[in-house]
Amino acid sequence: MRKFLRSAFLQLGLLLLCTIGYAQERTITGVVTSGGDDSNLPNVTVAVKGTSYATTTDASGRFSISAQKGQTLHISSVGFEAQDVVVGDEISVNIKLTTAQNSLADVVVVGYGTQRKENLTGAVP
Repeated sequence: MRKFLRSAFLQLGLLLLCTIGYAQERTITGVVTSGGDDSNLPNVTVAVKGTSYATTTDASGRFSISAQKGQTLHISSVGFEAQDVVVGDEISVNIKLTTAQNSLADVVVVGYGTQRKENLTGAVP
């Protein structure tokens, strides 16, 4: 009976050790740049899909985030097309965001609601 219990505990321990080694998180670092002029982009959101992990890039476009192999990084910023990157074996990624083709219309906020700029009469800067 002792040999059976010892063997069972040994097998259970090896199984847990293998599971922990497979699901290891690691720190992914990188730089986010503009696809147009290759300038570094500050304040870009980098998030791991399906989790609450998220960060933003610093003033030089660099970021650092914890993720597992196979998870997806979602990179987004106002004025740029969002991009998804699947985490592989690499620990450093460089991402280029392309400029979005849509633009916001001019909107003027007034005390009683919002109006489009072309619908207003009077002095609006």
